[in-house]
Amino acid sequence: MYAAARNWDLSKNVEGQRKERGMKKQSVRAWIEVNNELHTFVVDEKTTPQIMEIHAELKRLSELMHAAGYVADTNFVLHDVEEEEKVFLFISP
Repeated sequence: MYAAARNWDLSKNVEGQRKERGMKKQSVRAWIEVNNELHTFVVDEKTTPQIMEIHAELKRLSELMHAAGYVADTNFVLHDVEEEEKVFLFISP
């Protein structure tokens, strides 16, 4: 909530309290269907056998979208980073 409001100090404070109390975040899970087969993985997972191919395809699609004039809406990237990095975070797995 605080990150969405761009209140980075309070956001970091809440995150610190969460860690102090030993609370863990739930991992974000993504799904994709390819050839009628459902694939699921945890965001930032590195153990998926096809991870290199997935990253290459995401990069290829991102470049095609950019060339077609797509501009990422980074309003939902809730990290206190520069705009250029937000675009990378927005399209990265």
